[in-house]
Amino acid sequence: TIYEIWNGPLLRQARAVHRQHQGVQTYTACAQCFLPRASQAVRATVNGRVLEIALDAAWSRVAVRATADRLEALDAATRAIAGVLDLDRVLQLIVDSARDLLGARYAALGIVGERGVIERFITGGVTAEERAAIGAPPRGRGLLGLIIREARSLRVADVSSHPDSFGFPPGHPVMRSLLGVPVFVKGRAIGRF
Repeated sequence: TIYEIWNGPLLRQARAVHRQHQGVQTYTACAQCFLPRASQAVRATVNGRVLEIALDAAWSRVAVRATADRLEALDAATRAIAGVLDLDRVLQLIVDSARDLLGARYAALGIVGERGVIERFITGGVTAEERAAIGAPPRGRGLLGLIIREARSLRVADVSSHPDSFGFPPGHPVMRSLLGVPVFVKGRAIGRF
């Protein structure tokens, strides 16, 4: 604010200049001391506010562009999925689209059966060789089991330090974080990302 600028370095300057003028009661009454400093304060405040508004506008444009990019990607994914009739291909498109939209290295979709165990496991970001090295797909223990049992989203920054972590099998790619989300169809959880 002008008050903050005026009462800081500009006030000290005005007092120093004013000391040179004898016979004037106060420095604020001295046009030679007060007006140039007040003018500086106003310019500094206006320029600072203009800069603040310009930066806010720039950040807003970046946020809008990022949102538009995500919406375009979601639209493209939806159109691609709608054009495919094969269930396996649709599920793979869903996994790959989710991975792209989130900017994740890996993604997976576990389809849970009636007994609460993962019956199908579709992956993205893992090569066929890596998938073969991992071995059997998960059944739903550890953090995946927690998502299955509680049917709620789970975000974990460090998988290995979570109390429900079950660990990874040999050959599994290194993964530190996890975002797990239940997938509902007609109110019933059928899968987990």
